[in-house]
Amino acid sequence: MIRIFYVYIGCDCEEEKIRGFYEMLPKERQGLVDRLNNRELAKKKILAGIFMQYGLSRTLGIPMREIEYTYGEQGKPYLKLSERLDGQKLRAVDFNLSHSGRYAVLAVSDGAVGIDVEQVKKNRLSVAKRCFHEREYEDIMRMPDEESRERRFLEYWTMKEAYVKYCGEGLKIPLNSFLIERMGNGLSCVKDKTREGQEAFFVTFQMEDPSYFLSVCSSNMSEVKGVWTERNREDEQMKEKDISDTRIKEFEINEISLEEIWLQSLL
Repeated sequence: MIRIFYVYIGCDCEEEKIRGFYEMLPKERQGLVDRLNNRELAKKKILAGIFMQYGLSRTLGIPMREIEYTYGEQGKPYLKLSERLDGQKLRAVDFNLSHSGRYAVLAVSDGAVGIDVEQVKKNRLSVAKRCFHEREYEDIMRMPDEESRERRFLEYWTMKEAYVKYCGEGLKIPLNSFLIERMGNGLSCVKDKTREGQEAFFVTFQMEDPSYFLSVCSSNMSEVKGVWTERNREDEQMKEKDISDTRIKEFEINEISLEEIWLQSLL
């Protein structure tokens, strides 16, 4: 099963909490924070990191303070094994983090998974022409107006980012070396000649803030469909009533608050 967590990190957070969150981060994550000269970026790196620990803790049933992870050569995080933790359980878990602007998102799965969130920005179509597959660029340019072209660009961009993170190789994989094909109903799949016989599927949707797009990549099509189904269920609920403060509980998509993380960190 794929679990998706997201948190709003574009808010003011008390310095006491920021320091407390920093102290709970693994040494490698602290090192990433320490190398940042921009205070605001450092704060978001701390909040995204502690959010990832909370999501893993909630999924695995392990206290936040016992969650330790390291990074592979291409920057993908992996859980560290320890005598206190169930090695078999940890080996069966893959997870991926992304943050952009005011949001951080986390995907946790029992199979390989990739996730990406990005905010809509103007004048990025030149990037698509230079970096995307020709057929993807043509699809973007068929959109009727600039706004829809920007949205279609971001759908492709987040899917491509999610795919290279799913593969665990980062931007070592050229973005124009594989093709993303749309299957309808919000789902897509990848055509990658360098990985014949390996299938990967995507679901893409907008966050509550429509200027943000999120994509998830997995080899399990039924799980990707499950994420899409749950997202549609949430949309229908929002049409029926104002649930701006409502959270989806213990399913594929989970909204988290920083206060919730802070309280858990005190245990």
